[in-house]
Amino acid sequence: MQKPKPQKENDIEELDLGRQSRKTVLFALNKARQNKKLLAGMLSQVRQYGWQLLDLNLTNNIIPVGRFPIAGAVVENLPDDPVVEKLIELGIPIIRCGKLPHPMDYKLSTIFPDYETAAIYAAEHLIERNFQQAAFLANDPWGDHQKLYQVFKDRIEKSNCKCHLYKIKADNNLSQKKFSDRVLDLKNWLNDLPKPVGIFTGSDQRAARLSALCLAGDIAVPEEISIIGMGNTQSICESAPVMLSSIEIGMGSIGKLAIQMLYDNFQGNKKLTRETVFFKPIHVIERQSTNVLAVDDIIVGKALRFIWDNHKNHINVDMIARHVLVNRRKLEKAFKKCLNRGVAEELKRKRLEEIERLLRTTKLTLKEIADNTGIGESISLQRAFKSAFSMTPNEYRLKHKLN
Repeated sequence: MQKPKPQKENDIEELDLGRQSRKTVLFALNKARQNKKLLAGMLSQVRQYGWQLLDLNLTNNIIPVGRFPIAGAVVENLPDDPVVEKLIELGIPIIRCGKLPHPMDYKLSTIFPDYETAAIYAAEHLIERNFQQAAFLANDPWGDHQKLYQVFKDRIEKSNCKCHLYKIKADNNLSQKKFSDRVLDLKNWLNDLPKPVGIFTGSDQRAARLSALCLAGDIAVPEEISIIGMGNTQSICESAPVMLSSIEIGMGSIGKLAIQMLYDNFQGNKKLTRETVFFKPIHVIERQSTNVLAVDDIIVGKALRFIWDNHKNHINVDMIARHVLVNRRKLEKAFKKCLNRGVAEELKRKRLEEIERLLRTTKLTLKEIADNTGIGESISLQRAFKSAFSMTPNEYRLKHKLN
């Protein structure tokens, strides 16, 4: 009797796992740097539908076929990857949640983070903090950073600010001396930058390394250099020498959307089309690395720090003026000159920023939020919020819950 041919580890073959009762979504994510947020979003959504996930990495990329219904597959792999090609051949609906488009994406549905909008968010975050100087750390060669830089630069310069550029050469085989030379060159660039300056790094990992370099070079973050990353990887942002502000690009929401699209396709509600969806980033998560307003006036700087540290309390313009030891009229004049807005406007802006954060990230009632932001009454909060954002606090909360 002929023995069955042993199966090679990397063979891509159909494996019959037998009858299954629950509909299954296959997924193949990058082994080395599996996106935990993407996976968490997928898991959350399949549970809602009573479905299940199956990791193809655990089956050595053997695609299970049998009597149970496969609802589809979510992959990070490129369209010309053997696993993806086999999924296409089997007629399994596929959604690719990638980083960048690929020429062969016409074969399947794709969802990508909208990095260009993220660059605009980064620029506007720095502009709101009154930075007249901004900078971008780019790859050399450019790769996907060229468009990102151009969008960031255009938004910065639209506000009559100056945008600087530093390109980091890609080389994984640097000698210790070459690496030291590179670090010295970057340090010299940082020292030569006009300050204060806000720097967008395009990634949290690079933002963390930059904050460490600033620490070693006695450069104050965020007072001299403010840093904003992208991705909001909590383990990186909250373990850097200075906790890092970052753009939440919504990989968890992308995971949820991918499963929702497969569900709609399976149910016949909306058939999958071979199109690309660009998912807009959710918001900027502000931490210590950009928690500053860039101003030259010492009095205004002290007043701003008092507002930012105490806006949750019941403070007013007279209390702020007394804290910085000037009369109210002089302080108002200085604010108008530096920020083109008054003291009360800045206090209101900071409170509204905190209200937004609490609506997005907590389940506090409007009364509790009003108490925690110095507004006092929930009716005052609702009026101020509706005037600023053209929607009620509850509408805002629902919108971001859906996102």
